[in-house]
Amino acid sequence: MIDHQLTEWGRDPATLEDEGVDPPPPLTVQKAIRLAEALRDEGMPNPQTVVRDPNGDIVFERAVIGGAELFHVWDDGQVEFRKVTDGKLIERRQLH
Repeated sequence: MIDHQLTEWGRDPATLEDEGVDPPPPLTVQKAIRLAEALRDEGMPNPQTVVRDPNGDIVFERAVIGGAELFHVWDDGQVEFRKVTDGKLIERRQLH
């Protein structure tokens, strides 16, 4: 699902403009696809959701015990990891 969804966003980003948010730039989509592949290759669980934020960024989220892990791919290609437990930010770091 992730690879298909991301591939579709990269193939025709103009279709996303109809939803009232900026489409992710090609660099962001490419970086998100590479991130999804890297997570898969490391044997990590797939994110449960992949969403676009209103600024054209892409966010992967997966539930973990007591919270969530988020991978935020910014529109400039930067990737940030965040871990939230019991509603509190526990960890935040740049990955790339």
